[in-house]
Amino acid sequence: MTNSAQRRIAAIGLAGITAAALALAGCGSTGTTSTSASPSGTGSTGDSAPADSGPAPEVVRILASEWTYTITGSPHAGLVELQVSNLGAVTHEFGLVRVRDGVTLSQVKKALGRGEAAARALQADPDTEITSPGIAGPQVNEQVVVPLVAGHYIVTSYLPDSGRRSQVDRGMIGEFTVQDAAATAPTPPQTVGTVTLTDDAITIPAGFDNGGTFEVTNTGTKPHDLSLAHLRGAPLPEYFRCVAQSYAKGTRLDDCPGVLQGGVGTLQPGESAYLTAVFGPGEFGYVSTQGGGADFQAGLNGTFTKS
Repeated sequence: MTNSAQRRIAAIGLAGITAAALALAGCGSTGTTSTSASPSGTGSTGDSAPADSGPAPEVVRILASEWTYTITGSPHAGLVELQVSNLGAVTHEFGLVRVRDGVTLSQVKKALGRGEAAARALQADPDTEITSPGIAGPQVNEQVVVPLVAGHYIVTSYLPDSGRRSQVDRGMIGEFTVQDAAATAPTPPQTVGTVTLTDDAITIPAGFDNGGTFEVTNTGTKPHDLSLAHLRGAPLPEYFRCVAQSYAKGTRLDDCPGVLQGGVGTLQPGESAYLTAVFGPGEFGYVSTQGGGADFQAGLNGTFTKS
């Protein structure tokens, strides 16, 4: 049941060791992000409005601290807003999996004690990654709107902790339930620009550093994602090299010169999402973690500065 996103982040750290001539800076202060799945977008950099007017997505609130989640909300299936806050002093993950009907949190915990294979056997679809808020550093807040089908969801953090233990070993596991779909579906938000993911680049629109709501669309032929990081005194490849070494050594990510701040999870070719971002002053970096480092090496990375 290990979250595949953190495996990919570790992999791009290794890719960053050999990535040459990357003119990369870092990633800035704590941001707030909000995403929602939608049909493929037009790539416009101007305002866009939803075609229909519907209700706002229902909310699941997830608070993380050392070493627990506090989760409230039981929304209807469809677009669901995950309001995430890391109230702790260390980085935590907000990975999602959907378990088979009737499987309880207690059963999942017992299965984890028997190994990853036993835990994966309880998943409804172990080969499908669910878009989630990802990994957030201390005092980072996010709002991520994602499409969720009805069912029972488990929230976990598999980040390494001291002594080669993962955070889930220390109790970072929680649950919530999504009910059957309501009669009326929510609509996507208006946007001020488009972030485009291709097979060889991530293009952010002018003024991205000023924040707002942006469409994030994958126009490539492979799955891609958008992960944000706050670099502190080191270029992006060096930061992710440190992250990779953290996974290998079983040490905390917080020892590395940067802070992961979530983003938009896996988008298949032709899929889009919406990201609402607010950036404080600082240096920001963005990458796609897909392909075990292949996206990073192909050029799906970059930086910008918020003055």
